[in-house]
Formats: sequence, structure tokens, C-alpha cells
Amino acid sequence: MQMKRQKYTPLICAPYYSDARQSGAVLHRYLDDQFIPRFANQAQANQLSQDSHKWIDEDRFVDNKYPSLRLPLHRTFYVLCCEACCNAPGQPALDPSRIESAGFVIRQQVKGNDLRWMQRDGLDTGWEIPQNPGVDEPDEYRYLLNKGYLEARSPEPAYSGEVTYPLSPTLVQDKLSKPTRAHNLLYGFVPLGGQGYSSASSDDKPSLNEVMSQSIWPIGTYQRSIWVENSSKHSGHLIQSGVVQQAGAELLALLFERFHILESDNNTENAELINLLKDIKPYWGSGGGHDPEDYSQAYHLYEYLRRYRNRVDDWLAAYHNFDSDLNLANSSAKLHSRLQLFISEDQASDLRLLLARRTQGVIELALSDLPEPRYHRDGLYYAKTFLRYIDEKGCAKIIWGPSSVPFRVAAPFDPQASRPQLIQMPSLDDLKRGLANGVVLRTPKSLSDVIERIKPDLGDPGERPAKSRGGDGGWMYIFSIPIITIVAMILLMVVVSLLNFIFRWIPWVIQRIPVPK
Repeated sequence: MQMKRQKYTPLICAPYYSDARQSGAVLHRYLDDQFIPRFANQAQANQLSQDSHKWIDEDRFVDNKYPSLRLPLHRTFYVLCCEACCNAPGQPALDPSRIESAGFVIRQQVKGNDLRWMQRDGLDTGWEIPQNPGVDEPDEYRYLLNKGYLEARSPEPAYSGEVTYPLSPTLVQDKLSKPTRAHNLLYGFVPLGGQGYSSASSDDKPSLNEVMSQSIWPIGTYQRSIWVENSSKHSGHLIQSGVVQQAGAELLALLFERFHILESDNNTENAELINLLKDIKPYWGSGGGHDPEDYSQAYHLYEYLRRYRNRVDDWLAAYHNFDSDLNLANSSAKLHSRLQLFISEDQASDLRLLLARRTQGVIELALSDLPEPRYHRDGLYYAKTFLRYIDEKGCAKIIWGPSSVPFRVAAPFDPQASRPQLIQMPSLDDLKRGLANGVVLRTPKSLSDVIERIKPDLGDPGERPAKSRGGDGGWMYIFSIPIITIVAMILLMVVVSLLNFIFRWIPWVIQRIPVPK
């Protein structure tokens, strides 16, 4: 008897050295800018044990519940690491050649919701609630391309979707285990800086979720319910025996009145929607059943809308004339009595995404000149890993792996997060040899003329040199930062000493404490 060959798929799990403190993807902290070579050397030498990683318990600047990550401003850097393996027995290391790409995302937790940092046409739009949380692929262009709703473009359009960060694979040998095992570690730098430009205020800028919250389920998210498909009920019920339901009415109004789906001039913008409508098949039959097998297909939905455009226009006119009363509109301008239209759960999910994208449009550049920081001190964040691969059928797949521990991000001027900075001051011998080259400032002619009139006489009193008419009269100033620092420090010490000599008795008078002798 010939055994059927079993196909194994990739799997992302916690690295082999993880422990209870970080049971998922592991964060490593480094205090110098050579963190990538340092991590690679530690991985090859089997020195990634978390026994020495006490920072996860010590760096808790905001609260004692979650660790706080410093910013690159504090000369502190973090590396995220997970492990790629095969779901075969024993979970052996995954061959790096099977990995198309790997990365991670950083999400924010707010009141039970996972906010995602989104981009639209290459521009940051900020933290948003996902419209379709069940969609795995963060890249919208890649997702629509894999689904067949979009044709490949060269060059690819500007990125739209959740911002991702890359992970690189490296094979290491765990020499401490018996027998020695190979592990495929995925690691990458965790960027904690960055700013976002919003096109409007947070109250005026609609998110994808807000765009579709006004439309009824399953076209929108209003009155969302559990998806059901059986002989008595169908969640994707849009038109039955020519009777248009509420969700079907909203869909027709969006396609014809907002997007003008049949206008040739706008077909480029509606290309994604048109491809989806071509995958939705209306059925022709009688009765009230919901099983598509009981009906015969005539053509796809886009073809029906194009062929019977006048009939749909008449129905929409009646729908608006009767103030959106479905019963009156269906009785006045009924569609074909044998028309049945049902959509599947996947089609409804994709339709919500495309309708929201089309409604929201292109996000414009920031109206405000002041960008907002991406990470706030009171925000709670976590990193989640993913991996893309090609299956045995040549289809692109994506799997998600473990998340890191929730963490907060320290403020730029947090006193607990700041680290001392060593500044080398010049010696007296260096000062005797001359001033060091520093910042050069050049004043324009208009400013230098004013300074010429108000500057004190450097020659004999009452005598002013003749004004030069040949040049532009500009001045150049050279500042030496070490010299300025030394002079400022000396002047500060003098001023503090004078103030202490004159006013040192004030605190004691206020507190009514005798001045110490």
C-alpha cells in the first residue's frame, strides 16, 4: 500500500531560548548602535539566553505592570526575534528558501480594540480600527492581487495598508541540546520613532471602520450579526424574487449614485469593484430557497447592472421618491421577479473593504504643519510577527506568529529613560593653540547694516569708519561650541554664587527655620 505524501506548512513560534517572561516573540535590548552584528554574533554563539535580560523587569518607567522601551534618542535599540519551523513532528527548522518574506507589525491596544498604524498611497494616516480584522494580508495591493480583483501593475502603486517591518532569517545550531538541532531565527530592528501627518483633525478624519458603520450588514458594519447560511436564512440575502432588501438597496445606491460604476470615465477608479462584481453571480429561478444549486446562472452581477441599467435606475428613483421605503419602492418598480442575489461571507468581507476604500478616497497630506508622534507614553503596544510563503500549488500564503509582550514607549525627556552622555571638553593646551572650528552663521546685508549703525565704536570715540560700498556688507560669525560651553558654565557659577550670597536667607525666613551656622 502506497502511503500518501503528507505536505507540511511553515509555522512561526517562540524562539527556542524563550522563557516565561517572554513566551512569544522575544525582545532584546542593546545599548549601542552595533546591535545587529552583536545579535548575530550572540545567536551563532548560543548566547541568547534570557537569564541576563533583567531589563524586562527593571525598565518599567510608566507603571509596574508593563515594561517600557526607550527611544533611539536614548541610545537604546531593540531587536525582535521569533523562530520559523515546519509543523512536522518535532518542528524542524524551516528552510530559508521557502520564505518569500517575513516581518512584523506594531499595534496599539485601546479599550479592547487593536489599532493598526495605516498608510494610504504611501502617506501615514495614523492609528485606525481595522475594517476587516479577518483579512490576514496587511498589504492591500498584494491582497487584492492574490484574490484576482486587481491586475499586476509595474511599477507597483504606492503602499496602502498596515505598516510592516522586515525580519531576516538566520540558521543557528543549538549546541546545548542533545542531539544538536538547527533553528531558523527571524530577527529585525524594532523602530520606535516616527511621526504621523493627519489630513484633518481626529474628529473630522473618517477611518475605514467609520465609513462603513452607517451601512447595514453585510454591506456595512451596522447591525452586524453572526453569518448564517441555511435553507431558511441567509446573511448574504440582497435580492430575492426581485424584491430588494435593505442591504441590496444601499449597495445599488452606492454603485450608481456615488461611484457611478457604469461610467466609462471612472472605470479606472472602479476597476477593483468591477472585478469583484464579476465574481458575484446572480441566479434566475422561482421560489424562496437560498441554495444557489436550485437556480441557473445567467451572468455576473456587473453584466446584469450593465444590461438592465434603466430598470435599476427606475427602481432607485422610486426608492428615493418614497423616502427610502422598500415596500413602496419594490411594489412600484420591481426588478425581475425571478432574480435572486446572494453573496458569500468572503465576498461580503471583500465588498466592505473595497466600498470603504472607494468611499474614503485618497488621503491628502497633513493640514497641520506639526506632526504627531507615533508612540505615546501612556499607550500600550505589542509586536506581532508574520511570514509569507508559496504553497505547493503556487499560491501566495501568509501565516501569523506569536506576539511580543505588551509594552509602553518612554517619552523623549523621561528622566528615568535618559542615559548619561559623555562630552569631551578641551584642555588648556588645546585652547592655547586656537579656537576650534564650529558653527558658521552668515548675516544678510539688511541685518548687518542695522548692526553697523548700533555697534559701539571700536576705534577713536566719535569716529566711524567709512561704509564700504563695494561688498554686500554681510558678516560671518564663527562659534566654537566647547568655548561657549566653558564660558557659559563659568558665568553660571558666578551668577549662582551671587544669588546664593544675596538671597540664601529667603528659604529659611519662609520656613521660619534658624539659619545654620
